Amino acid sequence: MSDTPQMTTSAFTKAVANGTVLVDIGAEWCPPCRAMEPVLARLKASKGLSYHLLKVDGGTDTDVMKSVGAAELPTFIVYKNGKETWRKTGPATLEELENAIK
Repeated sequence: MSDTPQMTTSAFTKAVANGTVLVDIGAEWCPPCRAMEPVLARLKASKGLSYHLLKVDGGTDTDVMKSVGAAELPTFIVYKNGKETWRKTGPATLEELENAIK
């Protein structure tokens, strides 16, 4: 367990309220989550995509996980102005993430 305080569901809701937000629900001890890091780095380097990456720790932020119904790691969710527009459980390709954010 880390010493990081758990993200509150109200803080999460506020974080996804405006613009395009890619939520990455994962954990450092999760091999598929770690395997996604290079893909997320490439996504960040993509030109023409305007989004914010919000990392949710699957080991710490359990209230947020329950509130969004994420049972597996990793889970990726795209919110546009507070509304969920896309969700994928398990590893995602760069193309899938780019298309979800556009």
